This record gives sequence, structure tokens and C-alpha cells, in this order.
Amino acid sequence: MSRSLTQEPDRFSEEAWNLLLYGEEAAKRWRHGNLDVEHLLQVLFTDQGYKKFINVLPINQSELLENLEEFLADLPISKTQTLYVGEDLEELLENAEKLRTNWGSSQIDISHLINAISRDPRIGSNLFE
Repeated sequence: MSRSLTQEPDRFSEEAWNLLLYGEEAAKRWRHGNLDVEHLLQVLFTDQGYKKFINVLPINQSELLENLEEFLADLPISKTQTLYVGEDLEELLENAEKLRTNWGSSQIDISHLINAISRDPRIGSNLFE
């Protein structure tokens, strides 16, 4: 496996990197062992700083959040303080990196992450459906 993009903050715009950091905080609040796509989704749809990105999406936000909260509540609680980056998030970041390259952008931005989330087979595509 290649080096994790989560170890390369310069590859991300400030907003995108902050989304990862806020997602980490969300995962810790839920006491989950993995930082994953669902934590980024929760931040995107609850943090006022990201409203400008998600308000343009044709999504029933309250329904999405309700389904997301149920999903998060069903995840196992970790017995340790250690937080790992989930495989699905790693894959999502790789997909966002491919989008960045295809679009000719200099950094991974929120638009790349949202587009990659919408293609995530485990949770993103189902919630965005």
C-alpha cells in the first residue's frame, strides 16, 4: 500500500485538511476506532463552515443526517484511545486525488472530496442517492 494521503497535509486545501481534522474529532467523540467517510459526512452536514458546499446539493439534509446518525450509532465503540484511518477513507482520498489530477487542480479540495464521497460504495452513494 502506498503512503497515506493523511500524512501529506500540503496535498490538501486548508478547508479540505480541516475537514479531515474535524472528522477526526467527530470519530473521537463517537469513540470509534477508525476515522472514516461517515465522520467526514457528519462534519460536512453539521459544521456551518461547510454549508456553502452542501447547500447546493439536491439532498434532503435532515433525512441524510438522520440516516447518518443511525449508521454512526451502530458502529462499534473502541476500547482504546487509538484512532486509525479507515480503509474506505483511504480509498476515498485516493479517488479525490485522481479527481484533482483529472481536473488539473493543485490541491485536493472540498469539491474533490464531495465528488469522491458520492461514489463511496459503503455509505456515501447510499446517502446521496
